Amino acid sequence: MNNGLLRLSFSVCLSALALSPATRAQTLDEQYEYYLETASPPGTFNDHKCLRLAFQRIPGTQDIVPGQAGPNLFAQCDDFPFQNQGSSSAVSSGGGSGAAMSRSSRTNDAALRRRRENARTEQSNASLPQHVNGGAASSDIDSPLFENGSVFMSYDYRNEEQDVTRYEDGRDSDRQTLLLGADYRFSDALVAGAAIGFDELTGDFAGGGEFETAGYNVALYVSWQAIDRLFVDVSASFDFKDVESTRIVGRRIAFIPLGQTEPLIFYNPAYTPVDGETDSKAFAADILSGYDFSLGRFVFGPRVGASILNTSIDDYIETGSSPMTLAFDEQTDESLQSSAGLQASAAFTVGGVVIVPQVNVDWLHEFSSDQRVITVRFAEDLRTNPVKFGFLNQPPDRDVYTARIGAVAVFKHGLSAFVSAEKLFAHDYREQFGVSAGVRWEM
Repeated sequence: MNNGLLRLSFSVCLSALALSPATRAQTLDEQYEYYLETASPPGTFNDHKCLRLAFQRIPGTQDIVPGQAGPNLFAQCDDFPFQNQGSSSAVSSGGGSGAAMSRSSRTNDAALRRRRENARTEQSNASLPQHVNGGAASSDIDSPLFENGSVFMSYDYRNEEQDVTRYEDGRDSDRQTLLLGADYRFSDALVAGAAIGFDELTGDFAGGGEFETAGYNVALYVSWQAIDRLFVDVSASFDFKDVESTRIVGRRIAFIPLGQTEPLIFYNPAYTPVDGETDSKAFAADILSGYDFSLGRFVFGPRVGASILNTSIDDYIETGSSPMTLAFDEQTDESLQSSAGLQASAAFTVGGVVIVPQVNVDWLHEFSSDQRVITVRFAEDLRTNPVKFGFLNQPPDRDVYTARIGAVAVFKHGLSAFVSAEKLFAHDYREQFGVSAGVRWEM
């Protein structure tokens, strides 16, 4: 089955879920409203609270048979509903439920890729003849790149802002990544290395609440110089994170009593924070190839690559004094992404130090990650067969662009450093900006 047919089949499945009364895979707010609103059983005029959760009722009353729900959900759905004698509408705030739990990140892999790009930039430019790079003699650099081995460290900072969309709350987050690694040159054409990254992300939901992820990433990589100036990089990494979120949930209800024009507002349930905590795991594999042309002090060339990312989020149950707490099923996401771009750099010598400014521009295309149905139940639905329902997350933007500018400085005694700034362009609902800096020492 080709990708187009698979995508069409998935879309049909989503449409079927969205129309099914049992799941109604719409937004989380719509699902809250569907299951918590007051409704009348077919053929009757008696209103029931939380009718669609299908709790057993004591015959002749509106009371729920005890033992089916926890205290907050029981209080929300039990007894006679409020009679408003007019029209009503309700808006619930689901916060960013599931959003922080399903954020796939390539930050550590991107930091490792920048480290290899900078190393090749040093090798391509700093080793140019003396009259080309501005007078830096080879003794100024002290030793060729990867003479035996090297250790490196880098720091990455990323700020990301996401707009409020139909399916997810907006959010503003800051990510910091510290990467430590070492590599060794086995031959003129082959370098292999390993790195460990420590990652922390903190952010706030536009509708209230916050989220945080923290963990580490381990990676192995090989860089092969197939022929002069043609390289192929391959890497694999494993990512482990603790994920915590606090979201604000509640229902704002407005109704217009008969004979009045101004709505009356009340909250049921009241806005309350609820907490979630879980773990995530991810596996990523990456291949990147490129060729460098030289023209005097300038080096430039194309870059093409592909990466896969498989992320899983453990199931978890929220806690809090609200009937709107949820129990989430395990979530998985698979991504296949291609990249195509250009890198250009030039070498200059200032006071015996080789300075190499560089520019990267890339087009990224997402092939496989799609809008997903996140399945949940009410955390306080204690029945052996609770009502499960689904809601949709935000679909990905399949085509985006990144641009990065930076500089590498090569000092004496095998020491080098870099700094760069990067920005995301043409994303439908997200803005991202970051800066990076790092050092490397040849042993």
